[in-house]
Amino acid sequence: GCLRASAESGTEQRKRVCNSDDKDEEFCENNILNYPEYRIHDANWETSIILAWINQIVLMEIGMTPATVGFQANMTSAASFYSPEEVTIHSEELYPWDALEKGNTEADCASIDGPCVHVIPEVWERNEIKELVRKGVIEPPNLNGLFARADLHIPAWVAETYPSLAIWYGLKGGDSQKLLAETFLRPTTWLEYCTYKSENNCSARDDFAERGPESDEEERSYFLEEKFRGYFNETEKNKCTEESSNCTGYVLGPPCDYTFNLDSMLHWNNISGLSMDGPLPNGGYESEQLHQIWRAAEATNSAVLMYWWHPTSFPYEFTGTNYSLQRVTFPPPSRDCYENTTTEKERCS
Repeated sequence: GCLRASAESGTEQRKRVCNSDDKDEEFCENNILNYPEYRIHDANWETSIILAWINQIVLMEIGMTPATVGFQANMTSAASFYSPEEVTIHSEELYPWDALEKGNTEADCASIDGPCVHVIPEVWERNEIKELVRKGVIEPPNLNGLFARADLHIPAWVAETYPSLAIWYGLKGGDSQKLLAETFLRPTTWLEYCTYKSENNCSARDDFAERGPESDEEERSYFLEEKFRGYFNETEKNKCTEESSNCTGYVLGPPCDYTFNLDSMLHWNNISGLSMDGPLPNGGYESEQLHQIWRAAEATNSAVLMYWWHPTSFPYEFTGTNYSLQRVTFPPPSRDCYENTTTEKERCS
């Protein structure tokens, strides 16, 4: 166990209790108290995963209660803190309420083949929370000790070059429209670059790509170390002319099931010079794609306006560089804005 391994030499520490993923008793003790096994959901972001592991450690090493981490039985071995595998996997389900409802009726999820969880350790504000509490599906959420926030960010050099873009005053109204359109271009996937921008369709090395993509995953990528530097394309939307007053820059938002009402923020703060054009239903991007796009911006010295949340380790990779994440300051939400935020169903439709 984690606590046993970190104990001072000579200190007697018992082994952790075994769970349903353990194949032998070399590293664990039998569940002599016969406690049912808890299933803890991990989600797919760092703090939720770490909290799931902390819960598992406390339950199994102090409470001697079996616990697994994951969404369903075929995932728990690789998602566990105690996983012997080199690569861990995590659930792509953010808030599996149906699986939690299943866990309410099953004392031990280990006997269930499908989705089943007892605990979701981190939940951001959701429209459906009150209704789930009313129905008895979940208990009223409590604070978990983390201070979290989500914001739009620009690279440090953009904030230094255009200080007005670091606050919503500089984003709103028609006066900022041309600057936003000329500054924030559209990120391009590897396949799009090779198909529409490369002079040789990536059959030979150029300034942006070493070669063409070789898999579906690579085709959808916005950056791959030493293979594709990324590319930011000036589209028709970026071109402001006397005939066209609808030019916009591109803002990179999260998936529609994330708790971040970007469309409401832009609307209620009179920001008309930005648009979303990502591959997801709401025009957003998956978190891994956002990772890639920020790295592509750094590799190509491009400007980018992107959603990100804290606390995560990602921003610290760029601390002290021209691409450290500079938060764009917005005012506190007005009552009208707060009461008229879109639901997940509306964002994802």
